[in-house]
Amino acid sequence: MAAALDTGASPDIQAALVKDLGTRLEGTLVDTVRSILPTPADPHATPGSHPELLAFALLHSPGYTLRGGTNEILRGIIT
Repeated sequence: MAAALDTGASPDIQAALVKDLGTRLEGTLVDTVRSILPTPADPHATPGSHPELLAFALLHSPGYTLRGGTNEILRGIIT
């Protein structure tokens, strides 16, 4: 993307690919941590503790796909 910007080209497709991959990684990461963490999410746990951080991640994870466009729109740009 940086090379395209340096030459004055538009990195639309590359940016959409990176956004789509990043969004899927964020969602997978939260799901993976949730499945392996021995304690459940707890928004009232000690600040900075694993249960509190997991609760924060679960609360905010639906928004991951909305930043910069939904994955469906991004895939349309890529296509």
